[in-house]
Amino acid sequence: MKHLQNIRQIFEKLRTVCMKLKQSKCFFARHEVDVLGSIITEEGISSLTRKINKV
Repeated sequence: MKHLQNIRQIFEKLRTVCMKLKQSKCFFARHEVDVLGSIITEEGISSLTRKINKV
């Protein structure tokens, strides 16, 4: 519940400064997230294999 309260507060702050989020770039309640060539999970951060192979 605390997490949902935090998200609600963030949305309210964004609304007060007239900032909008792009829906296609927003993801919630995911177990892993791909950020700048790395995968972030609750276990930690690891590199994406397909990005390493390109280098």
